[in-house]
Amino acid sequence: MTESRASGDGREASAKMTLSVYTVSRTGVVTRPRATVVVPYDYQPDPVALGTLFPDCVCPLHRRTGVGR
Repeated sequence: MTESRASGDGREASAKMTLSVYTVSRTGVVTRPRATVVVPYDYQPDPVALGTLFPDCVCPLHRRTGVGR
């Protein structure tokens, strides 16, 4: 066990979030572990402008006047 590990639970002491990824069969049985991703407490993602992520909504409720597909 390294110093960065919390005692007993296997999580890193400095981790904000730990994700474990597994391969799962069609019946829902875990067949093998794939990866573990650790997000540290001091991680600050770059802000992304929300307008660049998705196209404008074109549903009838949110459709802009004169814009259609």
